Amino acid sequence: MATVTILRREPSTGSPPGAPTQHAVAVTYATPAVPPRSVNLPAASYRVATADELKANPRYMFLPKDQASEQAERLTIQQDIAQALKSAPTSFEVP
Repeated sequence: MATVTILRREPSTGSPPGAPTQHAVAVTYATPAVPPRSVNLPAASYRVATADELKANPRYMFLPKDQASEQAERLTIQQDIAQALKSAPTSFEVP
């Protein structure tokens, strides 16, 4: 199993650009095998970080509400990693 680093937890923005914010939290993570990727999870599973928590780690604007929310986040990331590793990314050299 790869070590996963959660880089950020922040509000998810809508798509296309300019669309209203979704009611979701974007969790950006990375592993040695997978470059940074984001997954969107229901905002109801998160709470807003306190001022002290933000001061300690401003990357995490939101934190999982409880153990079940944290486990759901980990499962979603695990599934996203499996999807990302199904096929190799396109690589090429530039002159």
